[in-house]
Amino acid sequence: MIGDYQKTILQIRGEICSRLYKKKLYSNYRNIYKSEKELVKKAESRLKKTLLFDVSMSDKSVITLFDEVNKVAKGSEMRIQLLLFLSLKYRIGCNLILCLEECYKELSGEDIKLKRLKAEEKRIKKEYEKQLYDIDDPVAHNIIPFSFKVGDLKHDLSVISELVTIGEEASEYFSSMKKIIRDLELNSETSLELDKAFDLFVKASCSIILFRTRIGEVRDNRNFNLHLESLNGFTDIFLNSFILDKLEEGRVKSSYIYLRKVHNSLEAVLKGIKTKLIKAEGELTITMNELNAITKRVEKEK
Repeated sequence: MIGDYQKTILQIRGEICSRLYKKKLYSNYRNIYKSEKELVKKAESRLKKTLLFDVSMSDKSVITLFDEVNKVAKGSEMRIQLLLFLSLKYRIGCNLILCLEECYKELSGEDIKLKRLKAEEKRIKKEYEKQLYDIDDPVAHNIIPFSFKVGDLKHDLSVISELVTIGEEASEYFSSMKKIIRDLELNSETSLELDKAFDLFVKASCSIILFRTRIGEVRDNRNFNLHLESLNGFTDIFLNSFILDKLEEGRVKSSYIYLRKVHNSLEAVLKGIKTKLIKAEGELTITMNELNAITKRVEKEK
């Protein structure tokens, strides 16, 4: 009987922690989605005035887009830079909106399920306490808080594991981007390779947003936080560097250096999170052992 209550408490606690987390994620994703949609709307409005909107919306290559912008801007470098940024930012923004919309729609309705689960947890806890009422052992009464703690730790472990997965996915995009951009710097570029780099850039941008949103309150030390801050503004900074490289030198150089720097920071943050994952696994194992020992003690008393 005690084992059944414990199993139910762990299951419900895990569900509550998960839904509270998803509720927070929903709010964060929704806010970022609204912000990104507003930026895309502004870019769309400005592009329509320059006759570049149709080109930006199309699946034409990045090089073709550069040529079209050059025609519209009539050789003005400052105007070329601005229009290129708007056009490419618009393309990226449309993809980010789809990514974020998919994320937050998956998380809708958590409030209703959460209320039901909290009521169920309260009911089970009371029944659990009745089972322990006649046991004259203070240690035995720790079984409920320890059951809650195990549920919380299992959730924490799940969140950190998901974060590592997203971070590693972003790191893979960065590695592929670096290889292509390095080749573009050393060799004469092709339209196909440039488009591949841009597609990876869009995926990397989306992964970084998801990673930064999920990392929440995770903090390690000052060095960790500095690396984390280096991920801020990745999309706009890389895009500007890439455009300037193309306009001034015809090859990607400073954008590659910046990409390498951000990738190194991402790897440093991932290393810190993986260390936390190992610590969380250890803490869960210790707490589980303590809970099992208390459970055996309670079962003997019963």
